[in-house]
Amino acid sequence: MTEKEKLIARLNELGVQLGREVNTGGTIQELSMRIAELEERTGWRHGYRWR
Repeated sequence: MTEKEKLIARLNELGVQLGREVNTGGTIQELSMRIAELEERTGWRHGYRWR
């Protein structure tokens, strides 16, 4: 699995957690930034759940 495929898979996981569709298009950098934004919304940061 390529890095981009891994990022897309993570975006899809976050979309399920948030109950919404996510945009999986763009560069690796854009996908990474989108993941960071969604992780903040779900309470996940660097693989750890915020409390």
